Amino acid sequence: MGNTVLEISQVEKSFGKHKVLHNVSLKVVKGQVFGFLGPNGAGKTTLIRVILGLIRPDKGTIHIDGFNLQTNFRQAIEHVGAVVETPKFYPHLSAYQNLLLVRNLHRNLPKSRIPEVLEIAGLSARAHDKVGTYSLGMKQRLGIARALLNYPKLVFLDEPMNGLDPQGIIEVRSLIHQLQHQGISLFITSHLLHEVEQVCDQIAIIKNGSILTQGSLTELLRSDLEVVEIYTKDLLETHHALADVAFVHKCTITPSFLLVELDRGSTEQLIRFLVKRNLHLQYLIPRKHSLEEFFMELAYEGSIS
Repeated sequence: MGNTVLEISQVEKSFGKHKVLHNVSLKVVKGQVFGFLGPNGAGKTTLIRVILGLIRPDKGTIHIDGFNLQTNFRQAIEHVGAVVETPKFYPHLSAYQNLLLVRNLHRNLPKSRIPEVLEIAGLSARAHDKVGTYSLGMKQRLGIARALLNYPKLVFLDEPMNGLDPQGIIEVRSLIHQLQHQGISLFITSHLLHEVEQVCDQIAIIKNGSILTQGSLTELLRSDLEVVEIYTKDLLETHHALADVAFVHKCTITPSFLLVELDRGSTEQLIRFLVKRNLHLQYLIPRKHSLEEFFMELAYEGSIS
């Protein structure tokens, strides 16, 4: 399988008569940050539980680092780490003591691994402080440190920035980039789509248990259209003038500007048109096609081809 660390092929899962996963197939390669997105109830948590071996699929196969999860569970799961939901710790124990309890479950892990992962998570200076004194962001980083104890090649992070303040988000984002540069693959679920756009290079979107689309974030956000905001004193007149322009696909009027979708590369042509019509153009702002817009269009307004 080469650099492939996770390969999911045609996985299905039902609970009673309710089918939660429909023919799901995904692939994650070494050093990739993979974003797994979907509305609530789409099947994200169920798939993660299947991958971690917490529940068995009805159909399909899962390979982690080349090992079949169903037939070689111990080898497949040996180098997997996970932070699922808010990480829980003993608040009256220090970070070091909490990680020591986990390390004791792994006979072959040296004690020296504990200060190593605390250093990676940026917690060395607070290693012997009680976890009860930690901020939410520090607890999240400690959760990631715990997931790194077994030298994982693949780490699952379920909503890693949920509830964090801006400083905590920056710290976790930086840690994700650091782990990627070390060749660790990360599988991330998040409702914070702006943050997914900051850290992920591949995404998949699931809805009603089926994968709607997956691929490179850059490729998925590439569009044949571009969007611009037009600021002018003649909002109504400009809106009317653009109604029949061939390269303009959509023009929406707002209280302060026009939001215009047009053929990619047509911005200069649009400016010339407005100037020629004496429509008093004040300024124009290009708008990037964001992951949030792409997700909302796909997950809530239907699928794309």
